[in-house]
Amino acid sequence: MCFSIAALYGTLFPRHKEAAFANYRMWESLGFVIAFAYSTFICLSTKLYILIAVLLLAMLTYFWVEYNEYKHPTPAVKRDTDKLDETYLEDTEKKQQIISQTRL
Repeated sequence: MCFSIAALYGTLFPRHKEAAFANYRMWESLGFVIAFAYSTFICLSTKLYILIAVLLLAMLTYFWVEYNEYKHPTPAVKRDTDKLDETYLEDTEKKQQIISQTRL
């Protein structure tokens, strides 16, 4: 099981990682702003109740996402590494042929 939010975002959104992390950071920053905004207006016990409620909600949704990812895994992104390797090998063979031809 994955216990890192960053790793979870990387797993859930393999094709759109930049957008996923930008969205994550935006909501994280908004949470900091909201907590800072109400920090002087609410007493400590109420802040703790809010914090516990948000923590429980986050834990429930996190485990729900983990369970759904376990049951229905996100398909892996296919890469053209084989094609790139073939191109690289062809280029190196050409360079070696050119080098060998110039030495003659």
